[in-house]
Amino acid sequence: MFDRRFLPYWATFIEFLCSPVILWMMGRNVICRCREIRVWYSGDDSGQGPQHLMDWYTPSHLNHGFLFYGVTSSAP
Repeated sequence: MFDRRFLPYWATFIEFLCSPVILWMMGRNVICRCREIRVWYSGDDSGQGPQHLMDWYTPSHLNHGFLFYGVTSSAP
């Protein structure tokens, strides 16, 4: 009934659904107060960067993700 191959997909889907609910329950904004969702935000330190899809830190997060994946997948 449950195939372990699909576990990462289910975990990603559940986290995608739960994250906005948890933010809302904590009293935080789910999206930016400007009511826009931008694909790339390269603005100043106004605090809006983390609430958009990508910002200046996105390439660093991707590099570190691949690095940590490589390290953990090669561990015995």
